Order: sequence, then C-alpha cells, then structure tokens
Amino acid sequence: MESPPKTPPSRDPEDEIDFRFETNGTPCEWGESYRPGGYHPVILGDVLRDRYRVVRKLGYGSFSTVWLAADMSLNCFATLKVSVAGLGEKEAGAIDKGLAVYRTLAQTANRHVVGLGDSFHLRGPNGWHACLVMDPMGPNISTLLNRPEFEDRTLDPWDRRPRFPKALARRILRDILLGLRTLHQHGIVHGDLHPGNILTTILPLGEPLGHDPSILQKVQQLPSEGTCADPTAMARPNLWAPSYLLESRTAEGPGNRHPPATVVTPVALRPPESILRSAQVPLGKGIDIWAFGCLVYELVMGRNLFVGLEALDGHDASDEGINDEHLIQLSEVLGPLPAELASHWRRRDRYCDTDSKRLQATIQHNNAGDEGDGMDHDGVNVDDSNDGQAQGEAIPGSPLDDISESSDFWLANVGQFLPLEDQLRDPKPKDMDDAEIDEVARLLRWILEYDASKRPSAEAILAHPWFSSS
Repeated sequence: MESPPKTPPSRDPEDEIDFRFETNGTPCEWGESYRPGGYHPVILGDVLRDRYRVVRKLGYGSFSTVWLAADMSLNCFATLKVSVAGLGEKEAGAIDKGLAVYRTLAQTANRHVVGLGDSFHLRGPNGWHACLVMDPMGPNISTLLNRPEFEDRTLDPWDRRPRFPKALARRILRDILLGLRTLHQHGIVHGDLHPGNILTTILPLGEPLGHDPSILQKVQQLPSEGTCADPTAMARPNLWAPSYLLESRTAEGPGNRHPPATVVTPVALRPPESILRSAQVPLGKGIDIWAFGCLVYELVMGRNLFVGLEALDGHDASDEGINDEHLIQLSEVLGPLPAELASHWRRRDRYCDTDSKRLQATIQHNNAGDEGDGMDHDGVNVDDSNDGQAQGEAIPGSPLDDISESSDFWLANVGQFLPLEDQLRDPKPKDMDDAEIDEVARLLRWILEYDASKRPSAEAILAHPWFSSS
C-alpha cells in the first residue's frame, strides 16, 4: 500500500525539485501555495458555514481566493473572500482594519460602496482562514471598457481606443463620486482608486435565486472548465490541496487576479504630494480627489492624462527617474509647480531654469531605425532626431553643463506635453461641443489643484453643473 504523502512545509518551495505539483502555465493561483499556512482548498460545491455553496471562482491574490456562492439562507448570491491561513501580524492587522471599515460603513446603506454581509473563521487542513462575505459584483470598468461596442470608431484606426459614450462616462463618474462621498464622510480614504477597483453590478446577481431558476445554472462553473481544471494538473492530490485548479471567471468571463492586500495608488494617478514624499504633506482625502480628476479625463477622452509612467520597482535610481518624468508632465500639462512643492524636487534644476521654463532636451530612441512624425497620439510632441539615451542639450550657464553620464543622473526620457485644454481637443470627442470641452477643462483645473487642502470635496464636485445636470 502506498504511504500517504508527508505534510508539506509551511512555506512555498524555492527550488523546482521540491515542487509537489505539475504546472501548465494557465493563469490561476500557484498550487504550491496550498500548504499549511496557505490557501484553503476550496472546490466547487463546497458548503461553508453550512450556508454558502460555492458555484464559481472569481479571482485570487497573494492573500486570498475569491468565490461566488449561493447563500442558501437568504436565497441569493454572495461573494466569499477566503484568506490564507498563515497571515503575519501586518496582514492580519490589515484584515482587522478592513473589517472595522466595513462595520463602520454598515451603519449607512449605500449602493455605491461594496458592503460586508458576514464574516467568520474557517478551520481547514492548512489552518484557520478569515472569510469575508460581500456583495456579488460584476466586472470592473477596465474589463467592461474592452467590450467591442465601446471601441471609438470615430477615430482614425491607428488612434482608435476604447471609450465610453459621454453620457455613460458621466454616469459612472457620478457613481464613483457618490461612493467617495460616503467613504470620506466616515473618515475613510480609499487610497487605490483606479478602473480596476471600480466594479459594476449585474442585476440578476442581486435578485433572489428563486426569481429565475436558470440564473444559477448560467453562472455555475464546472470543474472541467479551463486547462487548470484537469485533475492531472495536480499530480498527487492530497489533504492540503484541491484535486483541481480553476481559472478565475467573473460573471462575464475570465477575470483578473484579485487586488493585492497592499494599497498603492497607480503611478499615473498619484498626486504631487505623493510623488514628493519629502514635502511632508499628510496624505488624506485629497489623493482620492486627484485620482478622480485623472479618471474624469480618462473616461471622457478614452486615454490616460499622464502617460508612459511605469510602476516603480523599488530601486532608488528608477524611482527618481519615474518621478522626474511624472513631475515634468504635471508641469507642462497643468502648469509649473508652486514654489513650496518645487523646492522638494531634488533634481528640478536639471530640467527647468529659474523661471520654470523647460531646459532643452531631445528624445533619442534606443531602437535604431524608428521613425516618427514628431507627435505620438497621447498629446506628446517628440524630437527623435538622434538615437540612444535621452540627453540634455547643454545651455550656457545651466546646470546641465557639469552633468556626466553617471548612475546619479539620466535625463528623464519624455517629450513635450500639450497643456490640458489642448489635449482635450486633440482630438475632441465627437459627442462634446466646444462649450462642454471648456466646462470640463475648468472642472479638471478645479479638481487637479496642486495644493491638496484646496481641492474640492466629493460633495462639492457632485454639485458642479456638469454632474448636477446629468
């Protein structure tokens, strides 16, 4: 008789020779993380707490898996977020804070903020797992935007991009504001506002299961779905892991990973006080308002306001270069930084003179043979007359005279950016006239205020004519 497998280590293996399971490249959680202290081995049909029957896998992340379940007590759908068992003090504290936030929000009914319906702990072969029961939601707006009907065919083919019609974009933005208003009224800062964290609702998921018996059948996921669901993908099933893995599927198809537990505002949506941490400006509700302003532009125009900014990777030189690129874009799109903020930009004199005018620089592509027409299609003027790394053109008496090609300094590789008003007209959306473009420009100037203390509240923005008249 074959002996039972040994209890796996309580940490993920580092060497492939220690892998317990086969891998096949399908996007799903790592099988090796089903171990003591890791994921709970949920499978379709499981009933948790004698109440929630698992019918579909929605997503996963570093600290949890997420499932759609039928709540047999209330005869409705619910979302289950099942955490890993071996949470450290920091992660466990984050869950406790999250629960406190949800309990605070439970004091007021608001359909614009995802609500917590229940919470409990589950004992499994890998330890104790915190389980959160939340409202069922549909795809995020990034996923929704990629549907074929939202491709803007009024644009030239090479500049074509997904875009919501203006009326729908304004409705989405207004709903976001209503959610922010609720959070801010309770002293809660979201801190990670971006399209991937803005979820849509699907009406049938909010209706009683008995209303339409076919709804459950439509959303039910089968173990045979996806290549990860093949039982042979797990070479030696055991007590600590499920007999198959499933690809994540939202209510409308394959889904992305669940957002990680750590909260970091996407680089392109960060306000100046977040970029210039040395400014010692407290981070508060203003970071949500700034991110919202960027979303107004993105949903109205179908492209990002600040472009070409990659995620910071933790290396000081890279971080500083990305921050330089971002601050240059801010200065050219919205106007020069005020003196207080500018004083904290360590390398500002490498890019701007004392009158805040941009020092001359040429963009030199790394790939020889690239050709351009002098303009990319995100409101950026570029000069691609040379090849190689972007270099500063020395101006007599400027700080660039003494700069050497050292690891301490590489000129940020950015072109010339059009002011906000020009970008709103390049090209102008077909469903907006000049008067409305001017109104949106003034709205964005009001929201994207450099001084966080002067940015309007969510309540005030809701009263703006562009939203109140919708």
